[in-house]
Amino acid sequence: MKRVIALGVVAVALMFDASATKVRADARAQFEQLKALAGTWDAPIPRNEVMRNIFRPLAFGTAVLHEEWKNGEQLTATVFYLVGSELRADHYCDFGNQLHYVARPSKVDRVLDFGLQSATNLDKHPRHFHSTRWEIVDDSRHNQDWTIASPGKPMQTVRMEFARVPDPDVAATRADPEAVVRAHIHALATGNTERLRELLSPDVKAFDVPTDSDRLVGEPVNAMGTHEQRKRVELMDLAVAGDIVAVKLRIEPVASAGRQSFELALYRVRDGLIRDLWHLARADADPTPDSRRAEDVVMQLTELNNRGDVEGFLALFSPSAKNFRNSGAPHTIGDKPSVKLVDVKSRRETYVAMFANGAPAQVETTATVALGNMVAARDVAHLPNGKVIDQLSIYRIERGLIDRDWFVFERARF
Repeated sequence: MKRVIALGVVAVALMFDASATKVRADARAQFEQLKALAGTWDAPIPRNEVMRNIFRPLAFGTAVLHEEWKNGEQLTATVFYLVGSELRADHYCDFGNQLHYVARPSKVDRVLDFGLQSATNLDKHPRHFHSTRWEIVDDSRHNQDWTIASPGKPMQTVRMEFARVPDPDVAATRADPEAVVRAHIHALATGNTERLRELLSPDVKAFDVPTDSDRLVGEPVNAMGTHEQRKRVELMDLAVAGDIVAVKLRIEPVASAGRQSFELALYRVRDGLIRDLWHLARADADPTPDSRRAEDVVMQLTELNNRGDVEGFLALFSPSAKNFRNSGAPHTIGDKPSVKLVDVKSRRETYVAMFANGAPAQVETTATVALGNMVAARDVAHLPNGKVIDQLSIYRIERGLIDRDWFVFERARF
């Protein structure tokens, strides 16, 4: 009998734990739905007026701020946030009181039902919003029902039907790959999942740091990343060549004991949207000294080229060096091995011929982005025939020599 009771207690405990886990998951899902509202929304109200709502993430995505505006004047502000298994909302009202809500369990997906838990200043300003129910119809429409409680009067519900206002900054951003990437990093830093989705192409692909020393493309990963733990993302360096953007990032967990890390990544932006994201390298500590030494090697390469010093140029390559270009296949970069530069002998023959009449081009390295022994170099090459070519190469430096050279972007200006 005792065994039966014990098993029953265990079963109840397991059921309770599963239920609690589900509640936490539901609260998190509802919070993510609120974060996806980031932006501006309008709803028609009586007297041909418009109620404007503005949503934006706060504190690296740990809270969402909701503002109500009418005729250029702010009426209310609400802050949504998670506390354990509860989704809470603090509402600062134009009625003169402060209301504290908790989301009630909802059996309907994309419906958020908030009930009043506590309030301040109701003694002086008793009229208040007793509850609010939100229905998120889709990415561009949502409805809000606010129930008003007034002393001596029946409850009254006010309904507002909101439509998303197109963001003029989105169109402007899409004309500039650098602006797209900066917007993406800002959305990562603020936890703005809706903005992240706006910036990604429908066929976007993302890839982890490669394990093959000859490749820049690792295993596929989720392009949206994971947002269970908020992270502070700081853009440290950037270089742009056409639709390719190289970045160095500092990443630091928020409100956790996790360690900061550093990352070198490449973006490809097409038609104003991120089509590819390659994570090239990652480090747990700031490798600035190594990065500077690696950048010095690349700058020496440029200087020796411009002087026409073929022997010095060749001396910067490791005997095991390999060269790669783009094959043109979708979602790949630097994946085609050179057919001319395959060993020390072929490299010497190729470059001696190229330098026969002096420097084959005058090259200006306009930017470098480095992490440890990996360097992205942005070059402008001025050819003897007057052509100007924009270029981007990725180098891996080993023991002060170029061990891998991926030529990933080239475009003639004229």
